Formats: sequence, structure tokens, C-alpha cells
Amino acid sequence: MGCGVLALWLFSLLTSTACHRLMQSQFTEQSNPPIIMSHHSLRRLVYAAALLAPALALHAATHYVTLGESIQIKVDAAAAGDTIIIFGGSYSENVTIGKQLTLQRVTGESVFITGNLTYQNITAAAATPLIISNLKIGGDSTKKLIINNCTNVVVDNVDLTAGGGLTTSAALDIAVGNSTLTEANMVNSTVTLSRVKATGPVRMNNSTGGFTSRALNLLQCTLTNGNSVEVIGGKVRLLYSKLSRATLYHASSDAVILGNTFKYGGNYDGGAIFANDGKAVIRNNDISVPNGGDHLGARNNGIYVNNCDTLIANNYIHDLGPCPEDDAD
Repeated sequence: MGCGVLALWLFSLLTSTACHRLMQSQFTEQSNPPIIMSHHSLRRLVYAAALLAPALALHAATHYVTLGESIQIKVDAAAAGDTIIIFGGSYSENVTIGKQLTLQRVTGESVFITGNLTYQNITAAAATPLIISNLKIGGDSTKKLIINNCTNVVVDNVDLTAGGGLTTSAALDIAVGNSTLTEANMVNSTVTLSRVKATGPVRMNNSTGGFTSRALNLLQCTLTNGNSVEVIGGKVRLLYSKLSRATLYHASSDAVILGNTFKYGGNYDGGAIFANDGKAVIRNNDISVPNGGDHLGARNNGIYVNNCDTLIANNYIHDLGPCPEDDAD
């Protein structure tokens, strides 16, 4: 496992605990937030995990897919723990994987799977996560990377911009890093997005069945859609990202919104940060609408909270443009 992928995976495991401690510190003192983890500490953890991670199998096989062959046929023939290496080119098929396989391209070549790539019913060990890397997936808006009922998955350097993005359901400990996508739609899942660029909304719905322990974590992401992040239920950690708006509904408890830049604006009432119900820390965010002329219909483009136990501190709110009165009010 590469150190970069392993570092992303370790971050996803550590984020929940670190942000929980941050939340506690924010409500007990007014000091600056603690550093979540130093680079040296993360490097030591990556090195230790690399030494301790066992091989999936002592006699794992390697299968090769050349252009014109079917990836699915090789997947069906492979055993758990095997590796499938794909030669460069475009593969027009849907691929469904229900066992832990390493699926990768030939180094330096470009692999485009134009159909759905679906992973389902796979529980990987934390020390040996399922890895999806260096692929382009989805030839139109109906074709996606789909992760259903899986645990411990790392998605690294994946291009989802030509298709329908990412979909997860009942998926736990999913780490997505260094990737680009159109949108993400997640249900009853725990997902970490790190250094991800998205042109469409990132949506998480954890309300079904009362899964308030599920979480959406974002670190250093760039989300350019007008209504960037929408979360219903569960926990939220939104850290050092660039986006337009964060909307948190219904028991989105234990939310940390820290160090972000809200710069794109949008034609929405309710603020760049809208939190309804739960508990939230909102600190050190920069909120503006630099192209205010495009958003004259929007009101309250700052921070709006309702029925929340909330700490709001050290936010810079500026250049919002005119906020016209609504005669209907």
C-alpha cells in the first residue's frame, strides 16, 4: 500500500476522534483550536501501520485485462485478495465487485470505465482497506462509482467528472482523496473527503433509521456548486475548505465548521452557513459574496442558526452586497 493512500486512510480514522476533542475544547475554553495532528506524528503513524499491515493472502494471484477484454470476467474469475491490473483504454461495461480485490491500472496508462463501477457487501480490515485508485469512471450522468454496504474503503486519485459522481449507501469508514467529481450522494454512511474538487453538491442523508452516529468529514476540499454541502442527520466536520454554502438539518449534531472560505455565494435565504437543530462550533471562517450583483435575491448570506447549541467566534463576514427587504414578510 502506498504511503499517500495509507496517510489518507489514517486521516479518515483519526478525524472523528480529533474533531470530537476539538468540539469539547471549543465549549470549555475560548483559546485557539488545537492542532489536529502534526506532519511528523502522521508520518510516524503511516510508517508504523505499513510495518504492521499484513498481506491479504500469501499466494494472491495477479490477473491482467487488455483492451477488448472484459474487466467483469476477470473479476468473476478472481479470488478475494487477488490483484487485477488493467491496461490503458476505454472499457464500455458495468463492473460489479463483491469481494476484496485490488483493481489498478498499468502504471502511467489511463483507464476509463464508462459504465458503473459498483462495490458491494465487502468488509475489509482496517489495516488492509479496499483501495480504488487511478481510474476514470462514468461515461454519462447515470454512471457512477457506487459503494454499498462496504466498510474500510480508500478512493484515491479517481476522476468522476464525466459521470454521475459518487454514491454510497450503508457504507462505513470511506476515505476519498485527491479526486474530482461532479457530485456526491451518500446515505447512512461515514465518509471523509480530503482534497476533493466537486462541481456539484455534496449531499449526506443520515436520517433514515436515526443513524446520528454517521458522519461527513471534509478537509481542504473545493466545492464550487451554489449549494455546496447538504447534511441531514449525523455529524459534520467541515475544515479548511472552499465552498458556497453549508446546510445542516435535523440532528446534525457535533458539527465543527472551522477555517473555511465561503466565497461563491448563492441565491438562497438562510445564510452561507445554515444550522438547524443540534450542536455546532463555527469558527475562523471567511464569508463573502464577491460577485454580489448575481445574488441580489439572496438574504442573510452570513450565518443563520436555529435551535442549536452553537459557539460562533472569529468569523470574518464581508462584501455581502445589498439584502433587499421582502415585501411578503
